[in-house]
Amino acid sequence: MSLLLFCTAVLCCIAAALSSPRNGPHVNTSSGPVVGFIDRSIPNVHQYLGVPYAEPPLGNLKFLPPKAKSPTKSITLANTMPPNCMYWLSKLPQLTDIVTEYNPSPNMSEDCLYLNIFAPTHPTENKLPVLFWVYGGEWLFGGVSSPYELPQRWVSRSQDVIIVQVNYRVNVFGFPGARGLKDGERNVGLMDMRLGLEWVRDNIEKFGGDSDNIVLWGNAAGGASIDMLQFGKYAHDPIANGVIADSAVALLASNGAKDVDHYSFTHLAQQMGCPTNTSEAELDCMREVDPFKIENFLQVYSDKNSTPPLWFNPMADNVTVFTVDQYVEMGSAGNFSKLPMLTGSNSNEFAQLTILSDGQSPNLTEIRDQTIEEWQCPIIKTINYRRQAGALTYRWYYEGNFTNISPQPWMGAYHFSELPLLAGTHSLYRSNSTAYEYAVSHEMQSLWRAFAANPKNGLSRIGWPETGSSGKAMGIALTDEGQLSAGLKVLELLDSVPGDSKCA
Repeated sequence: MSLLLFCTAVLCCIAAALSSPRNGPHVNTSSGPVVGFIDRSIPNVHQYLGVPYAEPPLGNLKFLPPKAKSPTKSITLANTMPPNCMYWLSKLPQLTDIVTEYNPSPNMSEDCLYLNIFAPTHPTENKLPVLFWVYGGEWLFGGVSSPYELPQRWVSRSQDVIIVQVNYRVNVFGFPGARGLKDGERNVGLMDMRLGLEWVRDNIEKFGGDSDNIVLWGNAAGGASIDMLQFGKYAHDPIANGVIADSAVALLASNGAKDVDHYSFTHLAQQMGCPTNTSEAELDCMREVDPFKIENFLQVYSDKNSTPPLWFNPMADNVTVFTVDQYVEMGSAGNFSKLPMLTGSNSNEFAQLTILSDGQSPNLTEIRDQTIEEWQCPIIKTINYRRQAGALTYRWYYEGNFTNISPQPWMGAYHFSELPLLAGTHSLYRSNSTAYEYAVSHEMQSLWRAFAANPKNGLSRIGWPETGSSGKAMGIALTDEGQLSAGLKVLELLDSVPGDSKCA
């Protein structure tokens, strides 16, 4: 063999070795060795996609609380986005048809209990604060693959935070409410989140994170869920030291007493051809039904507004989930974790839930009134009981109306619209971002990170007063009658949020 051929062969071997997925960053975890990767288009982030935290919820484990992943010596190549948990999306015309980047990928499976971990390659500290992200989606859909919610660009730019995403079961797979399940074991989607959090507590320092500085962060159903986890079973062992509940709190969602007779699961079982003469036979049969058959049925049933309505959301069980009145009573008495909270809402939340008919213009007054009633008022009630209990709360209010996120002017700051700014994905779709939009994005990231680093004092030290004692909120990207104009500030401290006076 000539020297040239020999050198060429050696170089090819080296190149192959360097490109091998097994040559990414290695971490030995409690569930086994994990190998991540670096995306050359975002080179300053170690990504670990699809890290298992639980056994696959299949067979006899279906509809049950998650079981911790058993240790293995096999290497997990964490270089591929994991499947989403089983979900369905409405086919009715709505805002997510206009802005599709919130929709998770169609790749889904019952084997879905995985984490994504994003850690900087050049961390600014030895132990970084950790944000534990829980996605929204009304507990009916959602997943860690939603393009607008992927945080690699935030981590790459800042190098000062680790972000973890948790996949959890939704709709009937996460909140089955079956009569054959034990009390306290019906809200298994919440238990998925908790088990994922326990895995992060036990392993995150191996990724460069601080296990004593984990902050829960969720939007919509995710925000309500992490607030719910501060009560009942986990109140005295929250693991985290702060909560960021974006656009939802426990009071917004807690009407889970709608199916006390467990009718929804039984009705679904009947439609799937399962016997319902006993709870055991019903549950055993449903474990054998094709999950895609279930989801397809639920999508059509819901879109047709069929009756009776089926309820596969968190159900009050006095263990993991409570009623609205119970939350207020427990909160006022201080019977919850009392972790510092950052919470807030967008000015046009309800626009995301508006069904769009051909030729019909949305009723903007109705959108605003529904936003106040369903989002702002529960947040105010939460702030009030937290103040009585002596728990710190910081509040924000977002009005941004950017054309590449809200392509139709009436959309404004709709539900979820702050997420592309936080994740740093706002410039990736439809059109480039303005300098002002980048400024808003970077400022929001800095504020959320300041809270994550020091939930008690991180925001007050930079001039954001605690809401419970001052009544003030931080206005973000405020507009002039819904329109952005020259000279607008990125941040402006508000004495009150518009519309609060309508909350009794």
